[in-house]
Amino acid sequence: MHPDDVRDGIDDTDGHEPLPPYLPHDHDAQLRQALQRAIDGGPAVFAMVVGDSATGKTRALYEALTAIVPGWPLVRPYRADELVERLRGGQISSGTVLWLDEAQRFFYGDAGAVAAGELQRLLSRTSGLVAVGSTWQRPYLDELAAQGSSPDGHTAVRSLLTGPLVHLIRVPDRLSQEEQEQLLRLAYRGDRTDAARVVRAVAAGATDGRVLQHLSGGPELVDAYANRVFAPTEQAIITAALDARHLGHRAPAVDRSRCAGRPSSRTWPTSRDRLCTAGCTGCRPACTAGPSWPVTPTPPTSSWSS
Repeated sequence: MHPDDVRDGIDDTDGHEPLPPYLPHDHDAQLRQALQRAIDGGPAVFAMVVGDSATGKTRALYEALTAIVPGWPLVRPYRADELVERLRGGQISSGTVLWLDEAQRFFYGDAGAVAAGELQRLLSRTSGLVAVGSTWQRPYLDELAAQGSSPDGHTAVRSLLTGPLVHLIRVPDRLSQEEQEQLLRLAYRGDRTDAARVVRAVAAGATDGRVLQHLSGGPELVDAYANRVFAPTEQAIITAALDARHLGHRAPAVDRSRCAGRPSSRTWPTSRDRLCTAGCTGCRPACTAGPSWPVTPTPPTSSWSS
């Protein structure tokens, strides 16, 4: 496993700028302990890191894998149907890392149910296999693992996520005062060139402890929205999502079964160059092409739409 294979899930820049210093936490020890059983040849394990956005979930996975299994091959699917294909095709076996960052992408809908079932079967009969993932507690894990809902569309996924093969590891969203001081000492250690970045993050999060969110670029995204850096379509989508959240809608707002004309898995872009031809007009300033599939408008279904 080359570190850059995992790092792509953390830092999507072409230049791969140095990551800020990493401060180990209690959950890092829990994660490595969970993985060690499979690494030593024991039963397969699926370690799922759970926490809020921009709290270091992916970074924790990166640090653990590059430290304890740097030579293992890594399989990183992008969609549920691709995950199913790899599981059934024998591409994931003992001595392999399965990388499912933002794991909710793989577990919704019919394809998600199939993927969960196939993954559970493979984990239950394979030794020495490591699967890792990350997700938010709310809404994703709460929804996918919920019992008693009707209709129940997540039976297979819930069986996987609440079963003995999955280790849920919680990541806090704040740093204590002591942890902030430790992070500053790490930043100034040796010849690090990113001390100023850490100092700014600690200063910005000193009151509420949300330092990692500043390190991961959250404030820059807020500034970009406030200053209308995004394209008009992007700005409108974000505004609608914010309005929905303010009104109490926290679960996914789109009923996928009513999205007539939506792209199928075959039209999903396989590279950034194809993003515009498989997306909507205006998604990027240079994007002039419209959707590459026929779009059939459907009436709004939200009770709060006007």
